[in-house]
Amino acid sequence: ELQSMHMVVLVKRLDARLDQPWRDTVLFYQELCGEAFDNVIVVLTGFDRGQSRRQQAFGDQKAQKIAQTADESQALLQLKSRPQVFILDSMPETDEEFEASLEVRRQILRHAVRCKPAKLSELTVPKTAPLRQQDDLEMGRLEGQIQELEVRARNLKVFAWSKTQAAANPDHTKAQADLQKFLKEVHNDPEIQNPLDELHATIHAKRAKVEALRATHMDLEEAVQRHQANEGS
Repeated sequence: ELQSMHMVVLVKRLDARLDQPWRDTVLFYQELCGEAFDNVIVVLTGFDRGQSRRQQAFGDQKAQKIAQTADESQALLQLKSRPQVFILDSMPETDEEFEASLEVRRQILRHAVRCKPAKLSELTVPKTAPLRQQDDLEMGRLEGQIQELEVRARNLKVFAWSKTQAAANPDHTKAQADLQKFLKEVHNDPEIQNPLDELHATIHAKRAKVEALRATHMDLEEAVQRHQANEGS
């Protein structure tokens, strides 16, 4: 049984802009991972063989690019601290470039291992919007079935009552009193009570499913509240 875990989520971008679609993608994983989303690593890679672009990415402007990317990422994702940024030459040509690329990969792995793992015993994973939509549809379907079953249960009682007593009680007040008395006596009639028990058991089971789905949505709200509280602290 796992007590803790590290999670690696790769979010690829084909250009260097940290734009709104990139932010939306990362925030999707932030919501999906819940409390496990504690660390962000930004890896910038270069695929351009042009000397000027390579010099900009891996030369004199490297430190400036790292600082700029860290600031942009922190602001865009509203992080409490600046994320760790790595620049990786994904297409090295010389032995020196190849060794430098390997060293960056080692640094990324060492940094990831040092990151505090998420405690699974306290992990809350919120449901995504599509899953919550499916839950809402399922809860609506179950509520409809519950209503139908409750109507069937009432009709069964009324049918049993009308079959045995209604015609003999023209007085409405007395009929109501006799009906209540009859419903108490129903428990002694297996032909009526057994179907009623089955209906009530089915209703109870479906209500339990609805409450279980609702509980997962309450967990989501609690996770969001905890996350917002952590951001404010």
